[in-house]
Amino acid sequence: MSGIGDWRPDDTHQTLATTLGLDCDGEYAKFRDRCLSSAQVSADWDASFRNWLRRGHELNLTIKARHPSDHAHTHTWKCKHVLALLRRDEENATPDGLAVTLAKLLNTGITGIQALQRLGLPTDDDLSTP
Repeated sequence: MSGIGDWRPDDTHQTLATTLGLDCDGEYAKFRDRCLSSAQVSADWDASFRNWLRRGHELNLTIKARHPSDHAHTHTWKCKHVLALLRRDEENATPDGLAVTLAKLLNTGITGIQALQRLGLPTDDDLSTP
C-alpha cells in the first residue's frame, strides 16, 4: 500500500467518467486532495478512483462534464435526443407526459442515463445485464 504520489487517472477512468457524464479532471482534483488531506493509502489506486467516480455519481456529488455545444440546445418532446432515449422515431413521436418530462430533465443538465434512471426506465446497461 502506498500514498497517491504520482498516480494519475488513465484512459479507462476517462471513459468511465464520460459514460457517467462527469469531468474526469475535476473529479481527480477532488480525489487527490481528499487522499492527501487524510493521508489515505490504497492497494489499488485505479480501483479506488473508479469507486470514487461511481459513488460520487450515485450520490450526485460530482462535477458534471461541460459540453458547450450541449447547452445551445433546448430539449423538447420531439428532439432527436429524447426520441433516441425513448427509442421512438419522428413518425410515432407524441407529446406525452413521458417525453415532456424526459426533455425537462435533460434541460437541467443531467445525462440521458441519469434521466432514464430517474424515470424508472431501463438504460442500455440494464438491458445488457442478464
